[in-house]
Amino acid sequence: NGLTSLSQGSFSGTIVEELDLTWNLFTTWNEFWIYPLTFTLKNLNLGHNRISNLSPSSFNSAWGVEELRLTDNPLQNLSPDIFRPLVNLQTLYMADCHLTEIIPVWFAGKPALRILELDNNNIRDLPVNVFDVSTLVHIGLVSNSLRTVDILSFGASLNSLSNIDFRNNQIEAIDEAFFNNATALFS
Repeated sequence: NGLTSLSQGSFSGTIVEELDLTWNLFTTWNEFWIYPLTFTLKNLNLGHNRISNLSPSSFNSAWGVEELRLTDNPLQNLSPDIFRPLVNLQTLYMADCHLTEIIPVWFAGKPALRILELDNNNIRDLPVNVFDVSTLVHIGLVSNSLRTVDILSFGASLNSLSNIDFRNNQIEAIDEAFFNNATALFS
């Protein structure tokens, strides 16, 4: 559609559970564009746009969203609090987003987060407790620049993860304790 913005009243008087805005020309996202959908929106797809800038308040009107797709956007300098309002988030797609790092607090306080896709980025390191979410069952890290896998990065997710995809990385070392403690991977 070539959309670059929406008006604040675009969705007034509507009940929308799924909003697909893929393949447009958005460069930023304004929380007020979906404010009328605060209580109904469950799936928000912003993939394949040109979003590079998200303010810390970008998702304040999206607290009911369960699935957020940001795939194929050149995201830069994301605030540590960017995903804080998304308390019901279950699935987050951030593949092909030019990410070079992951900030651990992005996923903190997400008691329902199950699927996390971070494929095709340029992530080199996994910080301590970055995946400390006891409900995570899948993490996609295909085609990044990871060199090591340390048990300390996974925290509580070690008990719930049934799939971690590390293909096409440059992994030189995996913490032996990781295999001994990631019990759901081998059940």
